[in-house]
Amino acid sequence: MANENTTPTARAMQVHHSTGDNIGGDKHVHQSIAPSAIQRPVEDILTNLRHRTVDTAKEKLSSLQATSQLDTATITILSTVSVLIDLAYGTPPEDSYSIVESCLRSSPDSFFNDIALSSLMRLDIHNKKLEDATRRYTAIKSPGDYCQEVFFEFIASNVFLEDYFSSSALIFSEITLCGITRGLLRCGSFEQSVAAANRLKSTYPTFNSKVVSLITRHHYFNSQIFQAHYWLITRSDQKQLIALMDETITMLEESQGDNKRLIILLISFLNYLNESHPRLIDACWKYINTIEQLDSSAAAFLRSLKERNSNYPSGPFSEIDKAQRDFSYRNSLIKHLTESSEISQEQLFILSHIAKPDDITQWLRQGGKVNTASDLEQQFVAIELLCHKYDGNLKSRAEIKSAVANFISVHQGELSQLNPPRLLELTTKLSDADLDSQVCSLLKPILPAGDLWLSPLVRSYIIALVNSHQLTTLETVLAEIPKGDWCEFLWEVKARQLDRINETSGAIEAMESALDLAPASLSLWHYCIYLHKKNKTPQEQYVDLLKKNS
Repeated sequence: MANENTTPTARAMQVHHSTGDNIGGDKHVHQSIAPSAIQRPVEDILTNLRHRTVDTAKEKLSSLQATSQLDTATITILSTVSVLIDLAYGTPPEDSYSIVESCLRSSPDSFFNDIALSSLMRLDIHNKKLEDATRRYTAIKSPGDYCQEVFFEFIASNVFLEDYFSSSALIFSEITLCGITRGLLRCGSFEQSVAAANRLKSTYPTFNSKVVSLITRHHYFNSQIFQAHYWLITRSDQKQLIALMDETITMLEESQGDNKRLIILLISFLNYLNESHPRLIDACWKYINTIEQLDSSAAAFLRSLKERNSNYPSGPFSEIDKAQRDFSYRNSLIKHLTESSEISQEQLFILSHIAKPDDITQWLRQGGKVNTASDLEQQFVAIELLCHKYDGNLKSRAEIKSAVANFISVHQGELSQLNPPRLLELTTKLSDADLDSQVCSLLKPILPAGDLWLSPLVRSYIIALVNSHQLTTLETVLAEIPKGDWCEFLWEVKARQLDRINETSGAIEAMESALDLAPASLSLWHYCIYLHKKNKTPQEQYVDLLKKNS
């Protein structure tokens, strides 16, 4: 009988001196590989599954299954591990329950028993039998780490998880701490999930721990901004968002793109930020093939940016692009839309980008309407239509001004529900119609009260403040953006503000700061020279400035 301490790959040596087949005095008897011998490799495979490196787990299992002389119990255990891998891919075999139950019957060892029971729980959850999984767990007198992991991740309540995690007397394994963190995420306890992930990362500093920590902070950040549009978040939130984005890109590069969780995060940044950040676009483009498998719309958007085409699979941008490239199609589409008695808001968006103001005016005179779901949308669309048909005369301008005033009066508390890109387009048209005071009235209620950054809407607001001579408010707004963040646009605005109150020397200093950032800008030079002439600066002094920057 083999000694319990015999290593699994060693040979049992039997000394034999009588007649028989013992050639040379030694007979070699090969020992079968028992379950205890594969515990460490199985733990390693389960770690890969927990760390979401499923392909690696599959490769390791294949190598293990190819080992010769596995005994029946060992084969049954590896079959259960195979079920877990198939579960991770979302395609468990039809006989999964019988495979795992066979393992449970043949594995009295507590380690493998824990794996089998946790596998049954996972199968229950996959098959939407949460009550069965819960009953299995509560029937276990002393649940092992793997059963606890499943319970924490998929079943336990928010209150239970928070109380359990806050118990300082407990020392958590990496297995259970992963389950607790993911369970807190499931329950929407984002702040606590960040705390659990920090503990996971500090106690078990693996790459997976870093990924889990990043994911929890991403979810917590989302909960803090309440799904606000990117242009409407504060500077502090914007800085935090970009830091999370940069960390995601850095970690994805560290993993050489072999981590779908990070690519999914990257897609979420792309969907939120669109084309605002070149580094994000470049990082996404590097993994375009994987993104294509995960999100075809995001991939199409990326291709439209990087390949300089607008091949969106569908939607208004696709229609606008086709109309701009095909004159015949453009005329056909305008004819179709203007002959319709009622169009959707999406169709209005298309029409406004391909039709002339006269086309829209004629359609409105014929009783054309836009389908809207609420009074807020209806009045907003009415203002859009007035702007689309604006012909520059005073009567049209007064009509728009009155409509905006009435809209703000009725919907003051609902302005934050407006679509920011459409609002930006409208405020641009209002500024073109010299209605900058109305732009300020529309934008002020929805922008952050302080802690600003130069988003497109903040930029539009600042332009409107300059044009409507609201210099005191302008100074307050500029003070909410740290000067370290200022670009040449803000320095020029500051110069114009100081120029308006006849502080010409300060205006010149501001323009020189602008030119330091954009020395090739002719418009900045033109205004800077104007200020020097107004200040009666000796010509040779600003000529020297021109030479220095030429």
